[in-house]
Amino acid sequence: VLKTTRGQLKAEAIHALGNYDDPDVVQFIRPYLKSNDSRLRWASNVALGRFKEFRDESIGHICSGLHSDNENEIAMALFAVGELSIKNRKKVCRKYLISDSLELRVSASVALAKMGFSESIPVLTDLLFHTNESTSLRVKKMLHNVDVRISKNLDKIVRHLVMQEVNSLIPNNDPNVLRKMPKSDLKTVKWLYRLAGEYEGVENIAQYI
Repeated sequence: VLKTTRGQLKAEAIHALGNYDDPDVVQFIRPYLKSNDSRLRWASNVALGRFKEFRDESIGHICSGLHSDNENEIAMALFAVGELSIKNRKKVCRKYLISDSLELRVSASVALAKMGFSESIPVLTDLLFHTNESTSLRVKKMLHNVDVRISKNLDKIVRHLVMQEVNSLIPNNDPNVLRKMPKSDLKTVKWLYRLAGEYEGVENIAQYI
């Protein structure tokens, strides 16, 4: 797979190698630590850190990334902190929660959520509701394996906010309102339902678009 794939698919394949129990797979991970493609380099860092024997080496690379002058490198390092639950770097993550950079706020808040820190919730809520649709759905995808306590609280908040917004756009879920609603508003409602994981609502709205 590593020989035949490129880009993000290859990064995901490298990342998946970290799920193996056999440390011999590290020989397939290590060459990508020096890749020019940052996606492959950081996927290999995270995969390497899954193995107890190589965790310290991985953390060394990650800490170097946190001190980089390159915003993308910092964002990738923050994400890796969350993936490997490096809790002694939580202060660094907290610092970036108020960054002017969207990517740094995304990576820092997702990292904190994965480590179980609740101060991530207000920032994540803002990212889910007050950014463009592609960013919102990207953040939602990044949250697929967060700490269960954070996940439950965030889901509760998101569902509440989604239903508030939907009810303001479609009072009593009136189909007559849906038929007269501009396509842009229908797309907004569809996005809100996707955000809350209400896929029956997504299918219902789709018939009007």
